[in-house]
Amino acid sequence: VTASARHRLAMLSLALEQQPDTVICDREITSTDISYTVDTLESIRRDYPDCPVFFIVGADNLHEIHTWHHYHEILAMVTLCVADRPGYSSTVPATLAGARIEFFPSPSWGLSSTSLRGYLAAGYSCRHLLPDAVREYISDNGLYRTCDEKTGPVHCSQLH
Repeated sequence: VTASARHRLAMLSLALEQQPDTVICDREITSTDISYTVDTLESIRRDYPDCPVFFIVGADNLHEIHTWHHYHEILAMVTLCVADRPGYSSTVPATLAGARIEFFPSPSWGLSSTSLRGYLAAGYSCRHLLPDAVREYISDNGLYRTCDEKTGPVHCSQLH
């Protein structure tokens, strides 16, 4: 069960509404062309030439970045911020030698967007995992529901 790009953008806005120094980039959502990370980052650098750009990925992505379109250019533009992920190595691959990479701790329970969507579809509230405004948006828009044969559509706010 997924949500549209419009819904994901709205939830991100709600989650970050108390972070006034954070700018949300919707270029990839609003673009009508194929969107490569390198193009998005170049656009951000043009718009904010004096600001450092930090690109956050999970350790599960660390070993595949070398397969991305123009990954050397990406690495030249950003500081790569890598979140620990259970089961994934934080060893920097040789293909990323020389890149600016910072590691930061993250919860070791292995929470991912996939598992959150699964919890919500199963009817769990996720109230300690998501901001209240995001949970309300999910409920109001009927996102991440699943259908139970006996009870019909189950919604996260109905059970917990």
